[in-house]
Amino acid sequence: MTFLTAAVILNGIVLAWLSWSAYFSYQITKVARQRNVKIEQLRGTIIHLDEVLTMSARMAAATGDLKWEERYRQYEPQLDSAIKEAIATVPQAHTGNTAAKTDAANMKLVDMENRAFELVRQDRLDEARSLFFSSEYKTQKRVYAEGMRRFANILDISSREMLKEEQRRAYRNITLAVAATVILLIGWLFVLRTMHSWRNALLESHDKLEARVGQRTRALKASEMKFRTLYDSSRDAIMILTPEEGFLGGNSAAIKLFGCQNEGEFTSCTPADLSPEHQPDGFLSTVKAEEMMVIAMEKGSHFFEWTHKRMDGSEFFATVLLTQMELEGKNYLQATVRDITEQKRAAETLQAAKEAAEVANRAKSDFLASMSHEIRTPMNAIIGMTELVLDTKLEPSQREYLEMVGESADSLLTIINGILDFSKIEAGKLDLEKTIFGFRERVGDVMKSVALRAHDKGLELACRIAPDIPDALLGDPIRLGQIILNLAGNAVKFTEEGEVVLEVNCESRTDRQVVLHFSVRDTGIGISEDKLAMIFEAFTQADPSTTRKHGGTGLGLAITSRLVGLMDGRIWAESQINQGSVFHFTARFTLPIGGLPDTPRIGPAGVRGTRVLIVDDNATNRIILEEMTRNWGMQPTTVENAHEAISTLRQSQSVETRVALVLSDVNMPEVDGLTLTKWIRQDPVLADTKVIILTSGARPGDMKRCDELQVAAHLMKPVKQSELLGAIEMSLGVAVPEDEQVEAYPGEPKESLPPLHILLAEDSLVNQKLAIGLMKKKGHSVRVANNGKEAIAALASQQFDVVLMDVEMPEMDGLEATAVIRVKERQTGEHIPIIAMTAHAMKGDRERCLEAGMDGYVSKPIRVKQLFETLESVLQERRP
Repeated sequence: MTFLTAAVILNGIVLAWLSWSAYFSYQITKVARQRNVKIEQLRGTIIHLDEVLTMSARMAAATGDLKWEERYRQYEPQLDSAIKEAIATVPQAHTGNTAAKTDAANMKLVDMENRAFELVRQDRLDEARSLFFSSEYKTQKRVYAEGMRRFANILDISSREMLKEEQRRAYRNITLAVAATVILLIGWLFVLRTMHSWRNALLESHDKLEARVGQRTRALKASEMKFRTLYDSSRDAIMILTPEEGFLGGNSAAIKLFGCQNEGEFTSCTPADLSPEHQPDGFLSTVKAEEMMVIAMEKGSHFFEWTHKRMDGSEFFATVLLTQMELEGKNYLQATVRDITEQKRAAETLQAAKEAAEVANRAKSDFLASMSHEIRTPMNAIIGMTELVLDTKLEPSQREYLEMVGESADSLLTIINGILDFSKIEAGKLDLEKTIFGFRERVGDVMKSVALRAHDKGLELACRIAPDIPDALLGDPIRLGQIILNLAGNAVKFTEEGEVVLEVNCESRTDRQVVLHFSVRDTGIGISEDKLAMIFEAFTQADPSTTRKHGGTGLGLAITSRLVGLMDGRIWAESQINQGSVFHFTARFTLPIGGLPDTPRIGPAGVRGTRVLIVDDNATNRIILEEMTRNWGMQPTTVENAHEAISTLRQSQSVETRVALVLSDVNMPEVDGLTLTKWIRQDPVLADTKVIILTSGARPGDMKRCDELQVAAHLMKPVKQSELLGAIEMSLGVAVPEDEQVEAYPGEPKESLPPLHILLAEDSLVNQKLAIGLMKKKGHSVRVANNGKEAIAALASQQFDVVLMDVEMPEMDGLEATAVIRVKERQTGEHIPIIAMTAHAMKGDRERCLEAGMDGYVSKPIRVKQLFETLESVLQERRP
């Protein structure tokens, strides 16, 4: 009984142990089967995704189509996730460092493929394709492939080892079960049942594995179909070829581009069939095509232009990209062809238009040069002869008529100069000079030239320059004066009453440069707001109806605007109808090193501290004069009429603050400046007060009254600072009068020219008479030569002091004649002064004359002062 009980207990224990062992083995085998299926699935997924990413990157570099990048971005995270999951599935002891190296190589490949996509987005396809053929990419690809091969082997080995381990355990359990079956039949039956379940599980695992493989195969076919769809839908012609076999395939765009019926007809053609016999450079298409394919095979890719031929014989221009590719261990070339016939035609049309524009521009310049010469030649006679006749005794009516002729000729010359200036600016041939000049003196001179017109209309003309503006500037004083003259002249032209004021302020300043802000304000007719935007356009005026009243070509503001632009500034206007306008412009100037003083000259000690009374009914003038005198250290007091002036003068005497100087306007309402001066002279206490008269226009008898009233100076408005300071110093006895100074006034000849024997080379009879009249009037003798040959002959037979040489003459022009004269002088060692006297006044004409060997240049129409100043200058340089 005890034995039986023990046997039963033992059998129960064996049965329990056998049951537990069988169940545990079943569970382990089930897990192993699931792991094996998952590992095989991950392996297939990794291989598939790697192929998809590599193909997408290569196709993007080959075609430049960024749709491939979208596909790449879609599958890249899946590959990365699959690799990480596979690494986590296999025990670290099995993988070692293979998994880490494979993952690192994959990251480097992804980085390089991302760089390739960036190059494609920048349209740098050659560099993108070169990246895939680089040694670095191939190395990483090789490391990755080797790692994947090893990793796949590790996966297989790991799977088999784990399966074998589980099988060993299962067989051990079976052995125990068989042994137990001898003791207990139930144990055998349980083990057999367990073995049967294992077999079914293995068969099920095999079926699932086969299903996974089939699924992966279908996915690969779907991927291939998608690639084929992109290949066929590309707008560029894409074809596969080898140098030996020719075309192996082409997409629908290629078949359509070359006019083939189908892909079979296309692949039956050779590259020679789809190209003309010769390329545009003269090379045979067959020979050059072989060279292009060899280059692509060696470098990995090659891009070039090519002339193709369709099946119907028509030719077209195209770009070709040959890219080397490897499929199933064999090298191929992928050719991507794009038709650029329209781009070529557009480029040729653009080039033809450019050449036509250049020809038209040259014709325009030649026309302007010719017109300038042709117009200036008769203008020279008109102006010159008018000046000659005006120097003779004439009746008043005759003088009036001739003065009107001279004014009209000057107006016409101004219009011609404006048109020429505008054409130079439009052609980009107007360059600004860079010279050091006195800013206040230059602005004052320009405003003086406008004064007579302003005063004739009864306008008040004023100029205010801020004290902080440097006086020495580096720039183009001539063009600056042209801008100011144009704006101030326009203001006077369109203003019937009131005032015109120029103000200059410092907008910004550095150690080397200063930007000045100019404004010209008037009280004229104004400009409507809708016209302000167009007044700076060429040949445009604010109101066409003003042309008949005020005249003008509409070029002045256009030229001014462009000159301001050349000075690195801007110009704009503000205006209200019937209330006036304000024209603003800025200009940038360089500050010279060691130039003129930065501020106006301060008077000597006799001027500083002097009390001065300023009398003017115009508030703007009072402000300007007060600012000037205060800047010189004087003590100004301002009043607006003669009654206040007398009262102030008498009060100053009573409190022992005597006013030493009075600056008075002449034209004031009720009591004018000369009457005020008379009151001062009649008052015994004030009689010795110095008075300087400022006038807006000369009235008959004013100068005589000034002398009678002992006026210290009589100055024309707007008065320059240097002019006013000189008059103040003179009146206070702290300066030497000009007629007592030793040196002559700057700009005037120090001595007159002696009688000269002049050779005039001129083919125009009118200009000959004009020059002879001018020269004989000054006591000079003239011999005429009608062309350059006669001038050379005259110089060979007679001695002359100077030659006045026209440039454009028949038989031999002035430049050729000058060259011949200079060659002969090299043998004799002599040198006769030659002055160009020509109607050529375009940019570069003066330089051409001087380069030809001439000593001076005077443009027609001839101005007498300019001509004799040039003569004096040239002859002074030749004197010992």
